[in-house]
Amino acid sequence: MNVLNFEPAENMGGVCRIFAIPPTSFVRLWTDHVNRINYLTVRNREDIIDIYSIEEETIFNEEAESGIYVVSLTGITPGGRGRVNANMINSLEKLDSGYWYVLCQDNNGYIRFLGTKDNMLTFKRSSTTGKLGDRNQIAFEFTGKQLCEAYYIQLDDIESI
Repeated sequence: MNVLNFEPAENMGGVCRIFAIPPTSFVRLWTDHVNRINYLTVRNREDIIDIYSIEEETIFNEEAESGIYVVSLTGITPGGRGRVNANMINSLEKLDSGYWYVLCQDNNGYIRFLGTKDNMLTFKRSSTTGKLGDRNQIAFEFTGKQLCEAYYIQLDDIESI
């Protein structure tokens, strides 16, 4: 009998790091089949966008149905149009303008790669000032459909992508 088993102590929810990778910076995803480990190769690291998101509000979700995997990554970053700097505005405009691969690390230390060569993710956002006493924020979502689960990636240090 096969049993789905896990260590409860290693089951922390939430996403703590997000990187949006433009197609021009993606080189390849390759697998060491002997050790069952996936590796990522990128170029133009300066084009990769490191997205700050409030951990308690950031969620990765993957739904599987009939061989199609619907992936989404949602989150909130503080700020409103009047509270963000020029660099953030430039990054948001880039995110609005294309398709993306996404690399995210969860609070268990696992790193997932979302998107495939044929099915990259789209970006959507909404800004709000909220009600009196609420924070200004930008809610965002990366979504896409793919023919495989999101890959787990081996990185010694996520900063080294």
